[in-house]
Amino acid sequence: MTRALQFRQQGRFQAAEQIYRQVLRTQPNHTDTLHFLGIIAAQTGRPELAINSLTQAIALNENVPAFHANLGKVLKNKGKLDDTIASFRRALELQPELFKVLKNLGNTLKLQAQIDAAVANYRKALDLKPDYPEARFNLAIALKEQGKYDEATRCFHQLLKQRPNSAEALFNLGSTYEEQGKPDAAIASYRRALALRPDDAEWHLSLGNLLNRENKLDDAIASYRQALVLNPDFSEAHNNLGNAFRARGNLDKAMNCYRRALELNPDYAAA
Repeated sequence: MTRALQFRQQGRFQAAEQIYRQVLRTQPNHTDTLHFLGIIAAQTGRPELAINSLTQAIALNENVPAFHANLGKVLKNKGKLDDTIASFRRALELQPELFKVLKNLGNTLKLQAQIDAAVANYRKALDLKPDYPEARFNLAIALKEQGKYDEATRCFHQLLKQRPNSAEALFNLGSTYEEQGKPDAAIASYRRALALRPDDAEWHLSLGNLLNRENKLDDAIASYRQALVLNPDFSEAHNNLGNAFRARGNLDKAMNCYRRALELNPDYAAA
């Protein structure tokens, strides 16, 4: 088992699996081996084997939180969300201070549109581990979805104290400012995010859209053009670039943009 652990840590999953199967031939009910075999199966893209092995381990000893937590992860990847939630909740019944499981449970509940329950679990995770950036980011996103923009903004700022170069946090902070009707703050956050991740065409589009609404047409056009440098087949960027040209009175350029958007997407009603 020690040797198998060393192989797992080295990423030599096949060698570790061979040892686990050797153990199971002599001790078929060895729960730790079944658990570790399930983890390897999940890591190597065999979810059915992972579920089978982890379920066997739980049948032999259902009082180990890690068995339920790891089964929950595999079930979530399979899209079995109700079973995932049940597994995570059982792990937490056995060991309530599992902050990662609380975060994972929150993520699963959010997928089921149970935003209030997701927020409650993110808060519990942060009560246990205040410096848990993933939980704080997910909490901020969930608060934004609830329309609690002030609290979401505070949450993003707390996260950025830990991770000042988090492009995702900066972009979503910008989006939250935009929802709050604070365009200047939103533009600044979008620009900081794009300085860290300049190759995201969708983010350039979002910045362009806000600049366009603020009648900063030259800057909007520059953002749309950058989006199209990164993704020349981005029909929405062509259409919105057309809108910016039209607002500026460049009607021929606008029509060319709309035509290109329609070449890429003939059913684009707005174009």
